[in-house]
Amino acid sequence: MEWLTFIGENLPWQVYLAAAFFIMTSTALNLLAQERKDEIALWLMGAQPEESWSKSFLSLFDALFGKHHLSARCFARSCIASVLAVSGIWGLMAMTGTLETRFAGAMAWTEALAIGIAVNLMADYVSLLETRFLLSRMDRLRSFGAQALVLLADLILSAAIILVVIEVVRWTGVVAEDNTSWAAIGLAFSVYSAPFYSTFLTSVWTWVYILSTWVLRLFTGLGLNRLPDVEHRPTLMLSLTLSGFVLAGAYASSLGLERGGDGLSPLERTVCHYAKGDVCERLLVLTDNPTAKLTLALNACEGGVETRCMDEAFARYETDGQTAARFWRAACDRGNARGCSNLGVLYAQGLGVAQDAVQAAALYRQGCDGGNAPGCTGLGVLYAQGLGVAQDAVQAAALYRQGCDGGDARGCTNLGVLYEQGLGVAQDEPRALALYEQACDMGQATGCYYAGWNLRDGIGVARDVQAALTLFLKA
Repeated sequence: MEWLTFIGENLPWQVYLAAAFFIMTSTALNLLAQERKDEIALWLMGAQPEESWSKSFLSLFDALFGKHHLSARCFARSCIASVLAVSGIWGLMAMTGTLETRFAGAMAWTEALAIGIAVNLMADYVSLLETRFLLSRMDRLRSFGAQALVLLADLILSAAIILVVIEVVRWTGVVAEDNTSWAAIGLAFSVYSAPFYSTFLTSVWTWVYILSTWVLRLFTGLGLNRLPDVEHRPTLMLSLTLSGFVLAGAYASSLGLERGGDGLSPLERTVCHYAKGDVCERLLVLTDNPTAKLTLALNACEGGVETRCMDEAFARYETDGQTAARFWRAACDRGNARGCSNLGVLYAQGLGVAQDAVQAAALYRQGCDGGNAPGCTGLGVLYAQGLGVAQDAVQAAALYRQGCDGGDARGCTNLGVLYEQGLGVAQDEPRALALYEQACDMGQATGCYYAGWNLRDGIGVARDVQAALTLFLKA
């Protein structure tokens, strides 16, 4: 029953795709002169040795786009094909639920078409010329390996063309989407996905055409001429065979896209594992599985999504320090100063990692040097206590000052303590009180408490019990 359900869920879009290729192929074949149709039919029956798949395919190609490729007519037909291809892919995405799950239903047909026009018209035309040029040289190559290399080159060049055009469109700001990886585009998480796929239309058409002609020639070579009636219905037989391969390919691809218990397909898990980054971040919307979510979040973090690193670590560090350490380490490794400082806290306190003051000091230093004020304060604490570094009150005071100047209230309070006690700096009780009040104004309760204590006892200032009471209440 699960197998039947799987087929039922996927069959509509598979038939839709196969029908699109059937219409395209039969339209091109019907545009051919009857004489040319007969030549292709004879070749499929093995009676035209001078014919080849490349010659016959070029006939279809030229029938659809015109023989004069550097012309307004060819460009216009290419533009029509681009619009139809983008619209068809948009329809496919809508049919498979991709728009709801990956675009939250926000990508209307008009939006997809506008982006397709901005991206595809020139890209598809250049790709068409490139494919036509390579195929025109194909007949000179007799070995299967050489022809396969040309087809591979066509695929690579088509990809290069669309990627360059997308980068140009991004640079111009015509489409308001930034920082989308190619992996995300490939997995249909981007507004560029439909234009990207449509560029490969002629390449895919070439491949399935080759397979179709091979199969038909094999049948006729075995004397099974009437099973596919190539002699009397060459156009229909070729179109049906080609669309059959498309249907089979769509079914095979659906197996790789079948979702497991975690809500993800094998393809999505594989791409996230190797590509990492924003594609993993985007995949999070597809699963509610805690294990899958953790894996995706870690891969997103390790791939450079620093906000994911920080958010996940803050959500977990009190209950799962080990996982928090993985997130903060990934952030730190990518130069995130706050991630380094926070990882230093875990090492200093032994949360999720073995307590290691030396490692904590190194991480605090990395965070401080990167501009993270709490990192400077944390390193100052280690210098004040002689943990992981040689005890040095002067160095502690300098680091507390750096932290305080950077906006860390704890640094201000700790520096105030040193001024009050005359450790590492000349004793200066009024200065200590000013630092406590600064920390209090920055929202640190300890600073309010220390300031209140000094006012209550008249340390460095005239005694003021009422002001002290206000500060204690604030603390």
